[in-house]
Amino acid sequence: MAKLLILGCSYTRGSYAFNSNGDEELVSNKTWLDNLPGEIVYYTGWGIGYINWVDIIESIELDTFDAVILQESVEPKFQLTKDVKWNETRIASEFRPPITRYELDIDSIVFSRGLKHRTHLQKQLHLQDMRHWQWIDKIDNNDSVLNITKACVSHVNNKLQQHNIPGYIIRTHEYVDYANEHTHCKYLDLDPLFTIVGNDKQLVNTITDGGQGHFTEKGNNVLAQHVMYAWIRRDK
Repeated sequence: MAKLLILGCSYTRGSYAFNSNGDEELVSNKTWLDNLPGEIVYYTGWGIGYINWVDIIESIELDTFDAVILQESVEPKFQLTKDVKWNETRIASEFRPPITRYELDIDSIVFSRGLKHRTHLQKQLHLQDMRHWQWIDKIDNNDSVLNITKACVSHVNNKLQQHNIPGYIIRTHEYVDYANEHTHCKYLDLDPLFTIVGNDKQLVNTITDGGQGHFTEKGNNVLAQHVMYAWIRRDK
């Protein structure tokens, strides 16, 4: 039985809906990875990306995995952590191999650009009075941060190649492209996840500024089918 390592972000936490305050909240653990065959270990959490994934692959035993899937989201994600704690949940049943979920404890986050529009997270992290949101906006266009992210992408590729572990990429957004840095990992034959769900409000939450939020339970069920078939087609 294959053992898969999946590196994700908030899109792998589960399915979301809007609460009465207009913020998204987690309503179930259903995700796009549910139909993948094999034993799954995955890392998830608010705003994590390549910078955090480097820390993960440097702190676990990679040789226990048969393949790695990178769920590539909006980058660069500039998040700093301290005394990192991952909360473990293990799901096992007679119907499928076990899934082990590691979610970044929110108290480990000391800085995240991704928190600007998440008022409930700001309150939890005591950041609602932070005066530097304008500066945070500029991080996306900062060449230094982008180069750090590219270096992390290259590091992940080199690390997997050194361990002779195949790596595969699932894109969430069509405009995120690190093809030049992916010297070892391969893109799955799969449209970006947000291209698949489109603007269907039954499949993805639409936030107040017209942008897309997270996937609904129905959306994740649809995506899980697409991801499974793309996984079956890999390397063919």
